[in-house]
Amino acid sequence: MHQWPLAIPAIQMALNSSLKTPTGMTPHQQLYGMELRQPWDLLRQAAQPDKTFSARVDAETAIKFAAMAMKKRYDAQHAPIHFTEGQLVYLRLRTAYDIPANVGLPRKLAQKYAGPFKVLRRVGKPAYHLELPADDARWRRIHPVISVAYLEPAPQGDDPWKRSPEEGEHRPTTDDRFPQDTVYEVEELLNKRVRHARGRQRKDGTRRLITEYLVRWTNRPETEDEWVNVEDLIGCAELIREYDERHA
Repeated sequence: MHQWPLAIPAIQMALNSSLKTPTGMTPHQQLYGMELRQPWDLLRQAAQPDKTFSARVDAETAIKFAAMAMKKRYDAQHAPIHFTEGQLVYLRLRTAYDIPANVGLPRKLAQKYAGPFKVLRRVGKPAYHLELPADDARWRRIHPVISVAYLEPAPQGDDPWKRSPEEGEHRPTTDDRFPQDTVYEVEELLNKRVRHARGRQRKDGTRRLITEYLVRWTNRPETEDEWVNVEDLIGCAELIREYDERHA
């Protein structure tokens, strides 16, 4: 009986919502002029379509329309790729298709394509069987049937830029400023300096030191004297030794 006080509000709500025969109305209608909302009214509304349901339908329709528009734009810029037997193709590299030359290199500096490889046959609709190198153990671990998504046609001929023979032919320079027989030979080392390299510092906060020599070129005016990194002075070991001995 100690639970009886908790049930009184619900009982009172039910009695006041019941139709009375003498008046033809409920006590709520007599007191408030309308019926108060009951729990079962909420259940009935949840089962009926409302504005929220219509909004979900509109959102779903808009998403489908956007997907169709994106597909249309993609299809307008991409055409299906088909290869024939014997055609050469490039293989786009990824984690599963990699080469030893890429080991240890950052992703941005690694080689992106390998090949070209010969197409042996078509396998189904989206894949091709390639003739991969048989003498390399790394390639033997890769299945030769590759999806067309990782293949690109290789240019025909020796020139990857598809230039005509006239365009690909090397033509001599005709500019008088750059004569064909120009040879830059070090005549004398005039000065020496050591400076800090530009760029990022080392982990210890220091920078790499660069040794440079002021070079005078043979048969060139003094206005063309320039500072040259010692690493670029190839074949000048004797001149460098003599300069260092004179200025020791």
